[in-house]
Amino acid sequence: MSVSRLAMTKMKYRPRDAAISLDDPERGFSFTHLTGQTALTYRDWLNTSVTIAFVGVVKFSYSHFPPYPELPEGTFCEILDSEYISQLREAKELGENEAIHHFLISTNEDEWCEVVAKTYEVS
Repeated sequence: MSVSRLAMTKMKYRPRDAAISLDDPERGFSFTHLTGQTALTYRDWLNTSVTIAFVGVVKFSYSHFPPYPELPEGTFCEILDSEYISQLREAKELGENEAIHHFLISTNEDEWCEVVAKTYEVS
C-alpha cells in the first residue's frame, strides 16, 4: 500500500447537513458558477430541488469515480485532515488561520463532487 493510500484510509471526516438526502436522486448534479460562488443543484428522491451554494471556492471537481473510496457514498461530509488544505498552507496560498473547508458530496448513484471553499449555504 502506498503512503498516500495509507494516509487516505485513516482520513478523518464528519457528516454535514444530515437533513439533505443524497440517496436515489431524481436528477443528478448540475452546477452554476457566479462570481465568487459555485452552486450545486440536484433533485432528491422526493423530487425536491436542493441547492448547496459554496462561497470562496478554491477547488472544485466532479467525477463519476470516488476520489476517496473509503468515504461513504450518498453523503455530504467535510474532510477534517485535508492534505489539499495542508499543501495550500505550506505553499503560503492560505494563511495559517484562514478559514477554509474541504467538502465531499456524493450520491449513491456514482456522482462525486469535491469542493474546497470558505463556506456554504443549503437552500
